[in-house]
Amino acid sequence: MKNSEVFLSLYQEIEEYFERELEVNHHLRFYAMIEQMKKKNAAVRRYEFELREFSDLRNAITHGNMGKDVAIAEPHEKVVEQLIKIKELIVAPPLIETVVNHRVKTVDGAMTLSAALSLMNEQGYSQLPVYEDDRYSGIFNAEILMRWLRKRAEQSVLEMNKVTINEIIDSDHEQDHQVIFKPRSSSVFEIQETVEHYTDKKYRLQAIIITENGLLTEKPLTIITSADLPLIFE
Repeated sequence: MKNSEVFLSLYQEIEEYFERELEVNHHLRFYAMIEQMKKKNAAVRRYEFELREFSDLRNAITHGNMGKDVAIAEPHEKVVEQLIKIKELIVAPPLIETVVNHRVKTVDGAMTLSAALSLMNEQGYSQLPVYEDDRYSGIFNAEILMRWLRKRAEQSVLEMNKVTINEIIDSDHEQDHQVIFKPRSSSVFEIQETVEHYTDKKYRLQAIIITENGLLTEKPLTIITSADLPLIFE
């Protein structure tokens, strides 16, 4: 089979997928469908430019026929391979859990600083989500601890076995800006967009917590931190 034939078949599959997703019952140009699909599919947003180029190439192939088996444009093998990849990512985008699937340890805010640090040291945790009455109330990590310690630089004695995690996170005014909740159904592309959105913000995103429906009242299924970014953006 010629590359042009493979290309046109793949292109048609994407076109039909768009029509199903948009419930199109009349002819709609591919460019117009891209505009609408961008609102609901992160992979389409990611590959918008490539999809537009594929549309132009498709027009060159189909409108330039010199005969039944002769096309004016024959796509390169790499173009076909790219279209295969993009079609798969659009139709079945990889869920974030297939890339990042850490076991998450949650703690009660009554836990002491000493106990929290021991747990992090023993288990290698960098973030400890804090839950009160089955609801997320904050997050504890080294950066938050350092902010808390700097405010107490002149304090001569620090009793770590008496200070609670609640005391630390309650005094941290950046808590509300540091964690984003996303549902289990989130794709890798949606998580990429979330990270990119917060890159230039005043407050640094500490973690993305994945729950069943992205709710604060649900226990975390996995957690995404800065250490996971190479996996997400590879």
